[in-house]
Amino acid sequence: MSKKKVLFFLPDDMGGAQRMTITIAQFLDEQSFDVRFVVMGNNKDKPVVKNIPQGYKILFLKSNVAHKSKLLVNVSKVLKLIWKEKPNYIFASLCSINLILLLSSLFCRVKCIIRMDNYLDIESSLARILIRILYPLAYRIISQQEDMEEVFRKYVKCKDNQLITIHNPIDKKRIDDKTEKVESPYKDEKDILKFLWVANITYNKGNDVLINAFEKVHNSIPNAHLYFVGTLKNNPYCDMCLNLVKDKGLQDYIHFVGYDDNPYRWMKFCDCFVLPSRIEGLPNVLVEAMYLGRPVVATKCIPFISRMVDDGKNGILSETENPQALANAMIKAVDLKNFKMTYKPSTADDFAKIFN
Repeated sequence: MSKKKVLFFLPDDMGGAQRMTITIAQFLDEQSFDVRFVVMGNNKDKPVVKNIPQGYKILFLKSNVAHKSKLLVNVSKVLKLIWKEKPNYIFASLCSINLILLLSSLFCRVKCIIRMDNYLDIESSLARILIRILYPLAYRIISQQEDMEEVFRKYVKCKDNQLITIHNPIDKKRIDDKTEKVESPYKDEKDILKFLWVANITYNKGNDVLINAFEKVHNSIPNAHLYFVGTLKNNPYCDMCLNLVKDKGLQDYIHFVGYDDNPYRWMKFCDCFVLPSRIEGLPNVLVEAMYLGRPVVATKCIPFISRMVDDGKNGILSETENPQALANAMIKAVDLKNFKMTYKPSTADDFAKIFN
């Protein structure tokens, strides 16, 4: 029996959605599937490539997926690739690429599987219009959690078996391998209290809220330090965050580490992991920090987080957009002991059933 070919499309930068896509691809049995990755973008360094395991074929497609004005140009490029590769399935996890693949699927016989990245897919006005039109064309639509599926069904007409909820998996082997013999990346860690955030610096992630909250934490705990591990891009929001740190005189206590292909070493040795997000899908970094046994603080930006974090036991919950509440939660969280992860990740079998 011939293998089913699956093309997994990724942007060239690295983030939670990209990591989940790679993990899902690894779930597919190599005896039954021919898995290939398609990296889209103009980033010369292509950090996502470093996270794709050896042995997989990687195809490169020069494109600008962030600009909707380039939508039709990107569709034409994807179409040429699909006609050449002749896959049985195409898969993506980010709204911008989802739309490109769905439009492309109109002109070729291929089953398009898309994964929703967060609630914003359906809350921005332009995206809502495009999604209402294009998402019903998908072979399968994967929601990360039940609340997201419920909201989505209010906006988009789709068949019962077309939209399914599958919780994000955890690549436990990858995390274990990257933390087994690793040394702490923190300097003078015995003398400081280490708060950590891992993700790209963006407005939706609430980094400015965390900076304002940390100022209050630092006033109470002078040896507290805050670490941002993630890409700091050249844009107005990142500039605002840098200036905010300078204005508060916290340059020696707030550290922008940049991208690290092993963020788990930072998680393993931190004293508290903080998720200050304004909006999320299902935050992988929160799950990973909990898996590594770290106390966590998270904003109640989506209802599902309240089910992931047992407030006062394995973490502390905080109101969204409230620096004072977040600061209070951070101070409380460092005293948590003997916490357990209550989140139940998906398995390989959960994802295998969507490719049939």
